[in-house]
Amino acid sequence: MPRTPPASELVGREVESALLRGRFDAARSGNPAAVLITGEAGIGKSRLVQEFIAGVAGEADVLVGRCVDLGGAATPYGPVLELLRGLIAVRGAAEVWEGAGPHRAELLLLVPEVSEAGAAVEGAEEATGESLIIPPSPDRLREAIASSLRAAAAARPLVLTIEDLHWADEGTIATLAALLRMLQDAPVLFVVTMRDDGRRGDPARTFASGAERARLIERIPLGRLSDEEVRAMVAGLRRPAAEAGSVVPILPVEASAFDALLERAEGVPFFVEELIDSADAPLADSLRDLLLARYDRLGPEAGALVRTLSASQAPLEHGVVSQLTELPESGIETAIREAIGAGILSVDDADRYAFRHALLREAVYGELLPSERTRLHRRLAQITQEIADRDPRRALAPELAFHWQRARDPEHAIVAANAAMEQAKASYAFGAAARFGEQVLELWDQVPDPERMIGVGRLPFLGRFASALRNAGEGERSLAVVNLALGEADESTEPEVRARLLRYKSAYLSNAGHPGSRELLAEAIGILGDRSEDHRLRASLHNQLASVLMRAGSLQEAIDEAGLAVEHASKEPPNDSQRSLAFSVRGSCFSQLGDFDRAEEEFAQALATASDSQSLLRYHVNYSDLLNVVGRYRESTELAERGLEVAKRYGVERTSGAILLQNVVEPLIELGEIDRAETLLGRGIDAYSLRVHRIYTLASRVRVHCWRGETERAEELFRAWQGMPGGAAARERQVWYAQMQMRFALATAQGDFGAARDAVAQLLADDLPALSYERRLLLDGAWIAAELRATGDSANDLEEGLLAAWNELPPALRDGALERVFLALLEPQDAAELRVSELKEAAESAEDDGVPAAIRPAVRIELARSLLAAGDRRAAAESAREALALAERLSHARLTTIARELLSALGAAGGAEHAGALGELTERERQVLELVAEGLSNREIGEKLFISAKTVSVHVSAVLRKLGVGSRTEAAVAMKAR
Repeated sequence: MPRTPPASELVGREVESALLRGRFDAARSGNPAAVLITGEAGIGKSRLVQEFIAGVAGEADVLVGRCVDLGGAATPYGPVLELLRGLIAVRGAAEVWEGAGPHRAELLLLVPEVSEAGAAVEGAEEATGESLIIPPSPDRLREAIASSLRAAAAARPLVLTIEDLHWADEGTIATLAALLRMLQDAPVLFVVTMRDDGRRGDPARTFASGAERARLIERIPLGRLSDEEVRAMVAGLRRPAAEAGSVVPILPVEASAFDALLERAEGVPFFVEELIDSADAPLADSLRDLLLARYDRLGPEAGALVRTLSASQAPLEHGVVSQLTELPESGIETAIREAIGAGILSVDDADRYAFRHALLREAVYGELLPSERTRLHRRLAQITQEIADRDPRRALAPELAFHWQRARDPEHAIVAANAAMEQAKASYAFGAAARFGEQVLELWDQVPDPERMIGVGRLPFLGRFASALRNAGEGERSLAVVNLALGEADESTEPEVRARLLRYKSAYLSNAGHPGSRELLAEAIGILGDRSEDHRLRASLHNQLASVLMRAGSLQEAIDEAGLAVEHASKEPPNDSQRSLAFSVRGSCFSQLGDFDRAEEEFAQALATASDSQSLLRYHVNYSDLLNVVGRYRESTELAERGLEVAKRYGVERTSGAILLQNVVEPLIELGEIDRAETLLGRGIDAYSLRVHRIYTLASRVRVHCWRGETERAEELFRAWQGMPGGAAARERQVWYAQMQMRFALATAQGDFGAARDAVAQLLADDLPALSYERRLLLDGAWIAAELRATGDSANDLEEGLLAAWNELPPALRDGALERVFLALLEPQDAAELRVSELKEAAESAEDDGVPAAIRPAVRIELARSLLAAGDRRAAAESAREALALAERLSHARLTTIARELLSALGAAGGAEHAGALGELTERERQVLELVAEGLSNREIGEKLFISAKTVSVHVSAVLRKLGVGSRTEAAVAMKAR
């Protein structure tokens, strides 16, 4: 059957059409683009896309996917399935299969028919070269989809259209978001339509806002037509059909009727069409009456057919329509032609019948009696089940769940909803899985023996449902479901079931940043006691508890728990994965205790026994962290990068792999390779990770912005961090150290060394177990103390505390080079010559690979100050120039500023530029300056002048301002050179 032609020419969309054409031309030339066409219902989004597609169909392969409203439980990946099946139709299964790359086996989850390319499903592993230990992964699925589309676009440009995104499931939205990033090097144009009347915070609207901010998609809003455009549209609609080339008159519309039409249509094209169709009749009183005007003019058979079809949100094939209606075949065809002629139905590109607009379907559906709706949904469910039975590869459980629910058949509905939940989970559509799980739970008490019907007990089902909620990002609701399950468990419940529920709850609490994980794991272990023979479960519980204890700083307890995990994992049959996890935990604990030889042994065993994604990733995370802590920055970066490759191979780069991103970035910052660190963070692979993991990458972002001098952005991110899981820093020592690192970085970047002093004081006052992460902060504390001395603030108490904390570190962490640098920054000597000698040695030690790059210019700045105090102005200037060159090469904003200010003061040796300014000082200010030049602190100056240290600070600030210098050292230089 020929496609349904448009009722009139497209009016009032010249600018939007030209923009679409321009973006297509750019994409075809190698500059991919994405546009989001938005507007209210009836504004003409689909019509604009149809006209555009018709214009480019000869220049590209156009693939169309449509989202269908299934009452909040959309078919997972619905439009993505249509896109892939469209690609198979135009390119063939073999080409799509080959183009999908190393993760092509993942496509079988969505389009199993692609295996007909000649690679049998059983041979998928060999075809992809992947090991069976690699679990399914949403990242790998998206990579396979992107690879197949990229390969297809290389042969001929693609236009990928997704209509009605406002009805999309989260899996579709996540896939679209990933494709927009992954296909930035392919001749592809994305065209997406979406109503802009969605609720704030709904997934589609949230995606659209985020994609716009990231400049991944360009919004094309469609506004209402002007009066002149409505007039032109009416003229087109009132022109009778005629032979091509003939001239026919336009049927007139009375002026009063046209004015009324303008008022009622309000510039919405769909309403204009409906109103002009009824132009010779009285205007309808309501929108519903207006929409039903066409329907009311249908004959009995056509009207009955249209009512029948309104029960389906999706387009229907002719065979389904034949089964759904009681009309004979000839009557069906006649009725369909009448409905198409009346502008109610249309025929899509797949030869299916659909309503011309969703608003029309909704209006007609509202005319059905309750009994009619029940009967039609039951028949649709039966037909859909027959189709699913004939072709099990078609994932039709979501449609079955929808129709059985509407048919008021809870027994069939609960079975279909449970199947839909499992199907959705298998294809990583966790948001849809959660909604179907909720449907199962709602139906549970409405059916007899639900456990028999769905084939699983209530408590295991609740565990699966909670898992879906957690993976969908609904952590609080998942906790509520686990609590429900635990509340229903009693003494008759198998200990293993209760222990697993407690383990689930512990993991949810930990990942959400809430307290209680430790106690829950201990309870689970206690429930199992010595009776359970499930050694895998027991090993996993001890391992999880060991990890919680390690993060809390209870290192010896963690080592003991990990030892128990090894014991259980070694039972027959042995579990190498759990053994590897335990060795990694023990390795981290021994490194924190300063026993690095033992730590190396544990990590060697962890690598030797790693047998799956979890154990391999844990090894790379923990060992690269150790290397960073001990200053083996280059090795740490390389190992973490290899870990990221492992994460990518297992398809978890953007989830579990996010913590490895942090382990690459942190040593890069210490190496001074800030551009590489910034590039990695810009990839945004942590966007889908657990919130507790994003804490660490956010800390790195703060450090990078502070390094660059972008303090406003850094402060904004720090505030965002403070709004993340409350209390995590109190339970996880590494999180607390990350918080302190951000405070140090932000205060020093802003030049607020008073706030930096407070941060150091908080570090020193901490009475919880000290971990090796503290060493790096103590080094920054020594630099902060040096800067405080340079501004005249006494840092004696700070220096004493820093030195005491340093001496408490394990001896292996106080190596020669770093300790020389630390002590030189921290301890001013009475003899200037000794101070200079010590700092020269520290400057040489700072070149060691294990010393953070930012410390090198800091040491040279302090050396310049000491040389100046010793009277060697020329050497001081040389050291300051070296510091400036280093700071500029590193792009470190604060150190660059300090070095320039110092160099500026040293360049004023003649004192001419400060001569006039010295004359502007008050008598008290001159007294204070003279004592500053003698090297006295604010407290010592106050004692000599019988004023408070705070008053001295005010005078010092005035002196610095009047002299136009940035430090006490520069002021002293100006004073001595007058």
